[in-house]
Amino acid sequence: MNLIAAVDGAWHIGFGSRTAYHLPQDLHHFRRLTYGGVVVMGRKTFETLLHPLEGRVNLVLSRCMQPRPDIVLCRELSLLPGMLRSMENRPVWVIGGAEIYRLLLPFCTCAHMTYTERIYPADCTFPAPLPALGWMLESEEPVPDTNGEFQFRVYRNPAPKTLA
Repeated sequence: MNLIAAVDGAWHIGFGSRTAYHLPQDLHHFRRLTYGGVVVMGRKTFETLLHPLEGRVNLVLSRCMQPRPDIVLCRELSLLPGMLRSMENRPVWVIGGAEIYRLLLPFCTCAHMTYTERIYPADCTFPAPLPALGWMLESEEPVPDTNGEFQFRVYRNPAPKTLA
């Protein structure tokens, strides 16, 4: 299972149901990586979307959301492994929000982060900086046309737990 997020220098991820910052290159990067896969999100994240993400299986973790024909609804975390096994080995991407990151971070093997040192107003924060949790920085490249202010970073979890 993979994770994808955009964070600022304080590991903020959002403010008022929006991402901490808007960067078109990040949206393109997100689409390129997640297209054809399964995106796992919480109800609040799903509600910020105008519609389910095209070209992906939209799996929403929620105890209170009503079923819809255009998403896969998972009411209990314990049901998630079986649901993911039925997804034809598609890549799985955890896309938020904060509570879903907190729940699934230990089970992720790889995290693709768009990062900037700048700090933006936020009311939602990533669970913890990945290096503080023992994740290893595997690669870092500047986001095109941002004068090095933003980077695409890939972190690897040296000891992911098994989602049973």
